Parts: sequence; structure tokens; C-alpha cells
Amino acid sequence: MKCKYVELNAEYIQPYRNQGGFDMICSGRDKIETPEQFKQAEETAKKLDLDGLVVIDGDDSNTNACLLAENFRPSESIPWREIDVIS
Repeated sequence: MKCKYVELNAEYIQPYRNQGGFDMICSGRDKIETPEQFKQAEETAKKLDLDGLVVIDGDDSNTNACLLAENFRPSESIPWREIDVIS
């Protein structure tokens, strides 16, 4: 929502392997609930020219992934359809 992101590669991921992703990206407790937050998420996806999204671990990961999948339906503004959850 805030255009805060981390590019993941093998070297970055290795120290966190088999530990979950919550600490790896120093995630907060952000939830996606309001229309404004969905709009921010969409704007961030466009700004970063994403072709997919991976939601990593945490208590609300599955909920957020489901809500994003429902909100980010196929359109010209959001051409990608891949939302994955890793836990």
C-alpha cells in the first residue's frame, strides 16, 4: 500500500529459509480493509509494473491475498492475475 518493497533473491532469502517470511521483510501488521487501501495497493502495483504478487507468511496473509485476488480482477489497469501465498 505504501510502495515499500524488497526485491528477493537467493542470497537475501537464505538466512531466513524455513523460518517464515514475517521477519524477512520486516513486515508490520498492515491490513487491507478500506477502499482507499485497495486503491493504494492498486496504485503501488501499477507504479512497480508488477506482473504478480507473492504474499509471505504472517497472521493475515491468507485473508489479504484473498481480498486482493477479489479486488484485483482482470482489467486493463491490472493485467496480472497471479497472487500466491507462501507460509
